[in-house]
Amino acid sequence: MTDRINLGDGESVSQDSELDIDVIDALLPCRRFVVKYRVAELGSVALVSEFMLRLVHTVEGISEREAGEYFGFADSEVAYVIDDVVALGFVERRNGTLWLTLAGRELFKPGDDMPQIFEMEIRTERHAFDLISLAPVEFTNLTTFDAVLPELKVLPEKAAAASKLVPNAFRRHFDTLVRRVNKVPLRQSLCSVDSVTPLDRYAAIVPIRIKAKATVPGVVEPDVSDLWDGYDLDDRPEIVQATTELLKTAKMFGSDLDNVLFQCLSDVAPEVTADYTKGRSFRREAFFRDTARRAGELRRDRQTTPIVGSLWTDGNMARIQRALDYAMESRKPEDGVPPILWHVPTRPLWGTSRRLPQLLRHFETTCGSWADVDPGFSVAFVHDRPPRHIDRAFGAVLQSRAVARSLNHLEILLLPGLVAAVLVHASLVVGEAYPVQLGFISFNESLLSRTSQLLSDLVMPFQVTRSSVDEGILRSKLEISFGS
Repeated sequence: MTDRINLGDGESVSQDSELDIDVIDALLPCRRFVVKYRVAELGSVALVSEFMLRLVHTVEGISEREAGEYFGFADSEVAYVIDDVVALGFVERRNGTLWLTLAGRELFKPGDDMPQIFEMEIRTERHAFDLISLAPVEFTNLTTFDAVLPELKVLPEKAAAASKLVPNAFRRHFDTLVRRVNKVPLRQSLCSVDSVTPLDRYAAIVPIRIKAKATVPGVVEPDVSDLWDGYDLDDRPEIVQATTELLKTAKMFGSDLDNVLFQCLSDVAPEVTADYTKGRSFRREAFFRDTARRAGELRRDRQTTPIVGSLWTDGNMARIQRALDYAMESRKPEDGVPPILWHVPTRPLWGTSRRLPQLLRHFETTCGSWADVDPGFSVAFVHDRPPRHIDRAFGAVLQSRAVARSLNHLEILLLPGLVAAVLVHASLVVGEAYPVQLGFISFNESLLSRTSQLLSDLVMPFQVTRSSVDEGILRSKLEISFGS
């Protein structure tokens, strides 16, 4: 009789709580501009000149002699101070008496005897704005992987008219672009934007968490709070809408063929699925609800846990790390460095996350930490021509025959002898919806063996599309990994 896997004693999750079911990254179209503008900055005069202005403001028509006596100045000293404020255009002499000019009166706000003295300055600076919401954005360098991530759509007419729209955007975000940078928020005032010259276009990265409620798995919402929150997020509603439109491109219809996928999952991991399998049917909604409510954790005596969501979510990445830590405890140098084998599901947006190359590098570093001459390598098994981000992330790309078995929506991660994860990508509602991933992570020897057999059935004999290592060496290592 097959042992059943308890969901674990992880943290309980409320039914109404949101959970991450996926993490992706998207490119945000941006452009740099040269902005020429005028700013009035609160300045200052000599302290004695300021006191002289305040005196004349309080007692207009005061004589030069009385002003000197008030401050206790000699005739030459008071003449020097008066000459200064007269030269600035704030005070004028009339028959030996002192009066504020119109410019001098404008220095004093009603009810305030402190003069507000401003200096006009013309500045020319470079600033970057995204082309969707026309909000400020920082320049970041992209890797070759980043450069082929999906791009958020921008209206062509808005991109074409960006130079005309930037002046208003600059005024709206003046605090962020100038005042906060200079750390003098109350001393500068924008007077005019004189010209805007477009420079180069580029793209910035927007990390997107895809969230759903345990009670409504078919309705997902994008969350960009890793990059913006509060007022910054309020300034970018168009970007949030663009991320929503991007997620629509990844929707899938539920299909009777999904039963084939879940039957395959049950065959590989009956310990995980026993409570949800009856005959040839699988209670996917119940599996989702139960797993979402109780986040199982891996331990030495609990080597397998069911999971919901992609392997890029924070919780599942932590589970993979824990499984790998436990599995590496018994690893020996003579075991060699296992390849990283990933059966890629045919689903839009899969793997469009910078966490994919990060995870691959982490696997290679961890598994090869004691190997000097036998570096690890990563292999993606795809069903057709690989998407560009897959081709750039993996060291080799081979063909899968999963389509012939209606298993092309099956994801398999296998580090032979160490860790395995199997996930079904399917809609949990009637009609079209963003797919939810259901499956398991394990470092159990029996599940590793069954996962290896399943993957072998889907990809052997090997058909190499591209490899960064010698094809003969690649085939030899893969055959060893599959025990053939």
